[in-house]
Amino acid sequence: MRVIFLFIFCVMSLVADCDISKVITIEHNGGDINTPIVSQNTKNHYKIKSTKIEANKQVAISITAQFDTLVSVSFASATMAKFSFQISNSKQNSHLICNNSYLIDGYEYQDIRLKSGQNLLIIFGVADIGADKYEFESNIVFERVLLNSNQNIDIGFGDIYTQIIGREFDIEFYSNEMISDLEIRLNNGYEIYRSSNFDGGKIKAIIPNLANLNYKNLYFLARFKDQKGALREVKSQNFNARVAEFKLEKVLQNPKGGVKYKDFRLLALDYSGARIVGYNASFSGDFIKHTLSSCLANMADETIEFRGGVGEIRTDQDGFVYPDMGVARLEFADFDNSDKGRDACLINSFTNEPNKDGKIGCYTKIAQDIGYFDYDKIAHIKSDFHSKFGLFGVVEVNITQAQYDDFMGVEAGLEFEAKLFDNSTAKLFSANCYANSVSFSNSSKLIMSAPNEPKDQNGIYQSGINIYIISKNSFKNGVGKGLVKLSLPRDRAQNPYKITPNDIDTNLTIKSNLDQNKNYSYLYYAKAYGQKLTQATSYPHMANIYFAIYCDNECQNIARNSGEYSPILDNNMSVIPELKEHFIFKDFNASSKIVELKSSLNSPSDVIGGVMDVQVDNEQKIEFEIKNTHFYGSDFILVRLFRDTSWVGVGDYGEVMGIQKGQKIRYNRAIEW
Repeated sequence: MRVIFLFIFCVMSLVADCDISKVITIEHNGGDINTPIVSQNTKNHYKIKSTKIEANKQVAISITAQFDTLVSVSFASATMAKFSFQISNSKQNSHLICNNSYLIDGYEYQDIRLKSGQNLLIIFGVADIGADKYEFESNIVFERVLLNSNQNIDIGFGDIYTQIIGREFDIEFYSNEMISDLEIRLNNGYEIYRSSNFDGGKIKAIIPNLANLNYKNLYFLARFKDQKGALREVKSQNFNARVAEFKLEKVLQNPKGGVKYKDFRLLALDYSGARIVGYNASFSGDFIKHTLSSCLANMADETIEFRGGVGEIRTDQDGFVYPDMGVARLEFADFDNSDKGRDACLINSFTNEPNKDGKIGCYTKIAQDIGYFDYDKIAHIKSDFHSKFGLFGVVEVNITQAQYDDFMGVEAGLEFEAKLFDNSTAKLFSANCYANSVSFSNSSKLIMSAPNEPKDQNGIYQSGINIYIISKNSFKNGVGKGLVKLSLPRDRAQNPYKITPNDIDTNLTIKSNLDQNKNYSYLYYAKAYGQKLTQATSYPHMANIYFAIYCDNECQNIARNSGEYSPILDNNMSVIPELKEHFIFKDFNASSKIVELKSSLNSPSDVIGGVMDVQVDNEQKIEFEIKNTHFYGSDFILVRLFRDTSWVGVGDYGEVMGIQKGQKIRYNRAIEW
């Protein structure tokens, strides 16, 4: 038997613009081998392993065939790897080495036929996707193309090509004489044809669907009597029979990521659509694809193991788990069960229809969407309070605008997470991927306000009465973030309230235990109170506006015994009926730019120790506005001080402040925060 020689060239400067990296290693049967490689078998498997290759550099392998050879190339790892090839009659191929051009995206696999004496140059490389160096593995199989051993004979079989199990086809049985008692059987003894007299021609045959048949090693055996009455036996060439199609069984209805599916499997079918009971094979590789190239799931290698024509698809020994969400597509092909090595089928083809020579495609494949793997639930996983002014303790002498904004309510940063069935994060629940806007309601005793407008389509906004939406644009890698503000209900006076993350109930499909999150803040019930003007008041008159916090006996006991509330307690305002059990908020100091007067000739004073001086110039009125950034909108509460008339809350926001819309409130009543 003649031999195949495989030479490895490490060419550093054959072409000026060529940059060949360090030579790669070749393994055969698990061990490194030196070149040249000599193979005397009809089929040999080799593994090509690269060293660290810099981006856009290349490795060249030269192969010279000394007889007709089929070379199969495929990648075992590193999807960024790619290759191209050239065939020539020059053994050196120096003019082709490192031409620095590849097919679009390179090849994933390729079968290449070489005639005796031809030289094949394979150029391996890697795409530049941002890393410094890359490694890859490639499998190369050399298979000798065998010639038909029955040529130029008087009695025997013609060429037999790869067939489809269960489909009738014609075989030629040549005879230059009349023969008798002809019987043709498969190698397992299954009868294909019987005739008492036969003088050559076409015979109808079918490869049966049997459990005990090795479809990768088939041949026909003819027994007959020649004209002399002698018993003779003629064997055909070996051939394969392959699957007609693969069918995905039990297509999942509304599957979920993170669920272990044990009945997710393929069926290998014959031409009539029956399961092939003798089809047994194992495959491993990347068979599950994602339909959106920008939203890739982190898939592990899958295995498909066929037993009796049923192929179980697994990511581990217990079943198949899709590790994220989105539309998954199964792309599986059987590249092994055909006669590609002896040119008895159409290489790189999946067709079941024979060409004019009777050849069908070498391979069988399925490419089908499995379904949309959904997430399992949305969980409220975290709440952070961003208010710096809401904590009891030392307060800055002059609060900033941001701190004042927070004073009108606690700002809370909420985080939501899309969960798979196994409680892992559905990272593809992301903006511009598979995220949807998530609706929730507030079932806590707190008042929730969303800062964004629906038209913003970002963050958290309110779409109806107690209906809040966190926009799909707020999700990244399965986690969505947004801000809300929280305040106490205004139906009754309440003591300072310590709020923790678990006080926020978003009414989602799952309520996470947030006790481990120890951050907290406080909510206050407060009033802005203006002095009553009397008939005897002379003008200009300096009136006081008091900013007061509610604290009843229980609250005062806590303050006296623990000091927790003590910074807010100063002068008890019980002498003023409207401010019973209120205390001046002595740590509330605000610029007149925050609490500003309107319709006044004189500049207002700052709020110092919870008190602001207001100059009343005449008997008509004096107005000031308290900025209310928590409730958004007009952002102001209008307070009027003048004799024998009233002050009112402005617009819908007055109602939030404890004033019913349109209600007349005497000027010595308080406006509540």
